[in-house]
Amino acid sequence: TTQTADITGGYWYYYLEMRNYCANGQCLADFPTLGQDKYGVWLSINKFANSGGFVGSIVFGLRKATIYSKGTITPCVFDNVKFFTYSPFTIQPASDLGTSGVDGTEYLLSNYNANSVWKGTI
Repeated sequence: TTQTADITGGYWYYYLEMRNYCANGQCLADFPTLGQDKYGVWLSINKFANSGGFVGSIVFGLRKATIYSKGTITPCVFDNVKFFTYSPFTIQPASDLGTSGVDGTEYLLSNYNANSVWKGTI
């Protein structure tokens, strides 16, 4: 995030330690996706076990106000997101920069199978 309105100036950098969100601290985060709305930034990743199998998806919600003010990031974590019994693969958070959004609602899309799309909210 830029520290000022000048994009050639300094930046604040943030990161999430993936080992905090994996069994025994060991997994691979793959295919990150990004979305945003009026209030937050939404990240999603696919988790794979170190042995190579798909474990599930995680969605992280980050408050924009905290990011812009160089605050301590405490993500809202939705781990192993499910649609009934289905674990969606590669969740795409929506980007909606309009002013009509509802604080706390984020829309998500994912493939369900070759012919369907999963749509959900958190």
